[in-house]
Amino acid sequence: MVPARDISTADAREQLRIGLNRFALKRGRFVLASGAVSDYYVDIREISLRGRYLNLIGRLLWERIKSAGADAVG
Repeated sequence: MVPARDISTADAREQLRIGLNRFALKRGRFVLASGAVSDYYVDIREISLRGRYLNLIGRLLWERIKSAGADAVG
């Protein structure tokens, strides 16, 4: 795979979408904390703990921060 810093934002988003579908999206019957029932569940930990996808998440968040014009955090 090409390092996240060397791909376009659109490609980073697409790779992240593929990873979310492959690793984080669970299908079945899930009882949520609210008591509601869902046919799917997205477990972000499944993707955010994988180095490649964590890099993509960081890259995309940085793009959002830059475009917002933030010059400080806190």
